[in-house]
Parts: sequence; C-alpha cells; structure tokens
Amino acid sequence: MLLNYEINPSIIRILKKEKFDVVIFGGYTSLTVKLAIIYCKITKTPLIMWSGSTLRDEAIGIRNIFLPLIKTILRLSDAYVVYGTWAKDYILSFGINPEKIFIAINMGDVDSFLEESIKLKGKKEAIKRDLGLERKYNIIYAGQLIKSRKGVEYLLDAFIKLKQEYYDVGLIIAGEGPQKEELIAQSKNTSDVNFVGFVQPKKLPAYFLAADIFVLPSFFDRFAIVISEAMAAGLPVIATDTNAASIDIIKNGLNGYVVKGHDSNEIYKKLKKLLKNPDKIREMGKNSQEMIKNDFNQDKTLQGFLDAINYVLNKP
Repeated sequence: MLLNYEINPSIIRILKKEKFDVVIFGGYTSLTVKLAIIYCKITKTPLIMWSGSTLRDEAIGIRNIFLPLIKTILRLSDAYVVYGTWAKDYILSFGINPEKIFIAINMGDVDSFLEESIKLKGKKEAIKRDLGLERKYNIIYAGQLIKSRKGVEYLLDAFIKLKQEYYDVGLIIAGEGPQKEELIAQSKNTSDVNFVGFVQPKKLPAYFLAADIFVLPSFFDRFAIVISEAMAAGLPVIATDTNAASIDIIKNGLNGYVVKGHDSNEIYKKLKKLLKNPDKIREMGKNSQEMIKNDFNQDKTLQGFLDAINYVLNKP
C-alpha cells in the first residue's frame, strides 16, 4: 500500500504518557506515523527511522511521486536503522550522513531455527522417512508461489534438467500462491517434485533438515528472512543477485552461491556443482550455521539498534 489513511489518535496520548527517550518508526505511509513524527519534533524526542527500502524496490517508480514526502521524513529523522547494504545505499542516495546510518541485519527469529535444528541433529533419515522424502538428496524452496516475484519456475526448469543426470534427487516446494497450479503442470513429467503446501514456521526446521540445499530464485526481495533460516538449519544456500539478503549473508563459495536472476541455467550449474561434491554440501552447510551463530544472529541485529539509540542520545 502506498498511502495508509488509517490513523490511531491514541498515539499522542501514549507518547505523552510514556515520555519515551527515543522513538523508532517504520515507513512513511501511515498517518499515525506522521502524527508521531510531528509530536516528537515538537517535544524534541529523538527519532530513528527503521527502513528496508532499496533502490531496486519494485514500486520505486511510484515512490518517485512522493519524493518530497520521503525527503522530509528523512530530514526529520535523527538516525536510521536499515536491513542491510542495499537499504543503506537507498538512504545514502538522499545525501544522508553515513555516520547516522546503522545496519541491523533483518534476520527474524533465527535463534529458534538454530535451536530446533541442533535438537533435531542426527534424526535426518527418520525425518525424511516421516515426511515421505526418502531420497539421497533433497533441494528445497520455501516461500510464496508468485510468478511475478519468486521465480520458482526457473528453479523448476533447473531441477528438470538436473533430474536427467541425478535420479535420486528431489525438489521440495513449500508454499502456496496463485502460481501453484502452473508449477504443478510444469512438473507433471518429472518425478520427485513435492508440493507440500504452506509449512508452519515451527515445522519448517524439519523440512530444512530433510533437505540438503536451499534455493531462493526470486526476482526481488527486500531482505528474505528465509535465507537466514535455511542457514540456521545448516544448509548451503543459492539465491539470486536480485535479493538484498544475498549481498550481505551469502559468501560465494563459502556458504553458498549468488546467481543471476531469471537464469535457470545458472541455478542448474550451481546445483550440479554441489551434487558432484557431497563434502562441499556438508562444508557449506556447516559454514552457514557457524555464520548464523557468530555473525548474523539476533544479538547482532539488536546491537545495530543499540548503536543507533546511543548515537541519538549522545550526539552533540
């Protein structure tokens, strides 16, 4: 939604009562947010903008109409917390001082995924049996099935080609969406393609554990949390260069590969490269999990917010 005309008038009462030291807000479309910004400027309460917008956003052309509004809100903010590198570049494009921008990688609840995956460790074959996925290798996609955004048809093309060379490999497609029937038709002559529907987050670690490689072929994602969830589950990850998360948390050759968008052959080549070297699958999966433990966890995300808060409270 470009503009949100709903308003919660109680926001002023809450701000007056609580007397917050700092207010963090997200987005600029809500009238409630605009009301809070005005109040904070009147009371000289520091404002931190939390943003995931990027220069590659699919709606960027429409946003240009509202550039004066965006620039005003950016100017009124005292600091900025952003999802990752692309979001930082977006804020910088408005001439904002880089010292005011703090990265808090948008990771979601990866700690729970990590804990559950460690708990299930050693039960891979039993889980595969319970889920009816008893094959030597499983590739998994988890997300919406939307043709204009997610690119699952390119992953399916790559898998169909791969299946001609590797008979004991399967593809798990976890998700729902308007493209589902089209994808089912696309895969009708290929065995071992499992459409498992929407999987509740608490059950997703089991599906990840049953898999060996995670692929996200999307055309655009601001910051797909599912990549970090797959990493927490100990999977090597393949994602497109049109996904903001790819730039920050996938290290080519270390824990996965970044491939070009709209290119099934690139996905096929990376999948084949991994299947030819099972040790590499295990090594990259281990690296993924270690990166979540050490570099991309909720504590690191929280630190980005704390750095921004300390900045606005202590600036001259």
